[in-house]
Amino acid sequence: MEFLTLEHFDPAGTLVISVDINNGFCRSGALASSRIEKLIPGTAAFLESALKRGFPVVAFTDTHPEDSPEFAGYPPHCLATSEESRLVDELAFLYVTAGAEVLPKNSTNGFFSMRDSHLQDYGTYIITGCCTDICVHQLAVTLKAYFNERNVNKEVIAVRELIDTFDGPDHPAGALNDIFFASMAANGIKVVDRIG
Repeated sequence: MEFLTLEHFDPAGTLVISVDINNGFCRSGALASSRIEKLIPGTAAFLESALKRGFPVVAFTDTHPEDSPEFAGYPPHCLATSEESRLVDELAFLYVTAGAEVLPKNSTNGFFSMRDSHLQDYGTYIITGCCTDICVHQLAVTLKAYFNERNVNKEVIAVRELIDTFDGPDHPAGALNDIFFASMAANGIKVVDRIG
């Protein structure tokens, strides 16, 4: 088990990322999950601590139009006109805190909503959120591949304690967590158990 502290990182060179800790995945709607809801207290404490120490924070939140092509594979969720697309109340401080950005995304991969400054200004990326096998995996692996293609050595970190996926009949959360954390590690992402 690997534990790190925020003191290990340079705030000016590290971007902290939260993925989809919103109402639609935590509390209401077709894709809400109690497993994701359990991430809220730890995520809120971690992001608040990071901001107090001067780390920039980006919080992605699924935000879809009614005709989103994603609904061909998933039931309608996190419509831009609904509360589902808003971050949970415990993360509402991110909407008004200096150093925090809330970024809507219309796909499972938040990479495509990132700006050039997000990709150029940092050497380390710390990722938390949901879901291990979908949005988190896609973001982490795409970030690492993007930097590898440009021959740039940047570190992408996934924090196991603050990442989970939903459980269902055809979606065994425990097994998928094991597989997709292993896949991230195999793709050059540093998987740590905790950052305090």
